[in-house]
Amino acid sequence: MLDPLHSDSKHGHLKMKVAISGAAETSFLTNENLKLCEDIGREVILQGAVLVSGATTGIPLWAAKGAKLEGGMSIGLSPATVER
Repeated sequence: MLDPLHSDSKHGHLKMKVAISGAAETSFLTNENLKLCEDIGREVILQGAVLVSGATTGIPLWAAKGAKLEGGMSIGLSPATVER
């Protein structure tokens, strides 16, 4: 039986996807809070999964940065109807 979390699939088709969502506005967060968001993104990749987010600024961006630092895959699905 395939273990989707630890699959060797090159493209991530069989890997577990982990969604990260949160506020786009982060002015109320400290640098330590933002680092934790980045660490969460890193940990998703370290656990063999693919990060999925809302492709926006703030918490999703920091998690995606962490995923990128680990060389992992990050998929962003934006609900936006216009670019501002």
